[in-house]
Amino acid sequence: MTVQSDAARAFAALKVGAPQEAERLIAPHVKDNAPLALHVLGLVRKSQGSLGDAEDLIRRSLQGDPRNAAFHHNLALVLYAAGFFERAAESCRTALALRPDFAIAARSLGRALIDCGGAQEAEDIARTQLARSPNAEAFDLLSCALRAQGRSGEALEASDAALALQPHNAGVRHNRGLALSALGRSKAALDTFEALAAEGVRAPALCLNHARALIGARRDAHALAVLEAGLAQWPDDAALHTALAQARWLRGDGDDFVDAFERAIVQFPERTALKVACADLLRRADLHARAQAHLDAALLQRPDDAAVLAACGVVLDESGSPDEALAPLARACAKAPEAAPIRAAYAHALLRSQRPEEALAQIAPMRAARPHDQAWIGLETLALRMTGDVRCGRLCDYESMIGVFTLEPPPGFATIEDFNARFGQALRRLHGDAGHPLDQTLRQGSQTRQDLRFSDDPVIRAFLEAVRAPIRDYVAAMPHDAAHPLYARKGQDFRIAGAWSALLRAGGAHVNHVHPAGWISSAYYVEVPQDLDADAHEGWLSFGAPRWPIAGCSAERFIEPKAGRLVLFPSYFWHGVTAFARGERMTAPFDVVPA
Repeated sequence: MTVQSDAARAFAALKVGAPQEAERLIAPHVKDNAPLALHVLGLVRKSQGSLGDAEDLIRRSLQGDPRNAAFHHNLALVLYAAGFFERAAESCRTALALRPDFAIAARSLGRALIDCGGAQEAEDIARTQLARSPNAEAFDLLSCALRAQGRSGEALEASDAALALQPHNAGVRHNRGLALSALGRSKAALDTFEALAAEGVRAPALCLNHARALIGARRDAHALAVLEAGLAQWPDDAALHTALAQARWLRGDGDDFVDAFERAIVQFPERTALKVACADLLRRADLHARAQAHLDAALLQRPDDAAVLAACGVVLDESGSPDEALAPLARACAKAPEAAPIRAAYAHALLRSQRPEEALAQIAPMRAARPHDQAWIGLETLALRMTGDVRCGRLCDYESMIGVFTLEPPPGFATIEDFNARFGQALRRLHGDAGHPLDQTLRQGSQTRQDLRFSDDPVIRAFLEAVRAPIRDYVAAMPHDAAHPLYARKGQDFRIAGAWSALLRAGGAHVNHVHPAGWISSAYYVEVPQDLDADAHEGWLSFGAPRWPIAGCSAERFIEPKAGRLVLFPSYFWHGVTAFARGERMTAPFDVVPA
């Protein structure tokens, strides 16, 4: 048999879910380093979840056949699956340079761009494809790109257009469900996912989003069952394990929340992606030693893997060893120089190691490439502050850039106290989780699962309308300055991009953070504990201190919480809430972006 004929048979085996048979067919040709054989074996490893091995094999195949556009595209798919979205986009661009009419590669480029902050370019790609030939796949990409930009109504229209062309396309229907969810039409989204599942559609992404919709509907037991059934079919799927562990954490399982994850690691010891994902959850739960143990094992398996190196560096940094974190993070950056999260982690470790000039060298190109990314602005403010650069004061004027307002009671309420009493009751009905979300900043408390923008409760609707007047006043007071990251985005209108409620219990706090996708962020106080220690700033909102201690970057302004008070500030400001000993503290924050 020739390599071509055996490769064709191996591809057929992969399509029907038989990777072992595919490997058996192609193995005789791999020892000869035939590019096609190496490539097929790389796809076998991808199907088995060994993404590092898959990347290595496909890169070896490209050494022998560097102008094969399909090979470059498949490399992009492996990189995308590994979370290296920038590198995936680069490989798609190479494939398109070799074959400009490679429509599938163009759509893959669009999806990679969406995941690395390039949704506008992805929209352009989709519209270019639609101008050439209207088709369901391009409308589907357009929907995803619009949804990523917060243009959810337009995203649903694009999904409807895709569905009109291919009414039975499961992927199109799935993404339409996500568009419905982004619009707050949770029941319709859940109906979509449940219909697909009932029809026998099986895919990890559907399982994941079906479970998320159930969690949003507070049908936690059903969500857990869906995730467990999914893991019975895809036992090494890191995303499903992550969702299951997060759901178990929210219900209060404590340190046992990753038990199923850790059993999968034992069952599939070669899957470094499982170790990295599990370690990330443990890190977020402040279980750094357990996280490091998984990463040490992953590092022994893949000592040159950028994702493993970066994860090791982050845990070392957060564990109080930023100097030790620099070497793995520098190596990770060298291997994946376009990966923004890795570069951000390296810059952070440099700051923690008191090397701000080197951190600025990492930050500057990212600030230029992503001028509205609040996380990069936040890192820049710390570096400038450490070097004594006067630009820090221009970015962080805590007196002029923080607006403090007393909210006017909405129509129908005599006083703000009357309104807050009703508002607090409405919000408490949305709280109830035993644990705090692992991807959020509060500790010892809960956060509402539902985006308040989509609530039909008239009291919540009244709040969202009432805050528009102080937001308008805050924006109107901004000077015009096209060179300033806050003022340059001043325009005629704005929209609330997300709204939620946080309930902190005794001992609770918010760790210091920024809001990466915002422009203006906020804190509105609904309920505030009595007898807070003002001298210790108990429960106060603090500005200027980062999440992890950095020399010379302590808090620079504190604001006392008062029921009925609204605080508005730039989303790139580092902020948090100091712990308090007694009572409960309920807020209703939101983020604002230019319309």
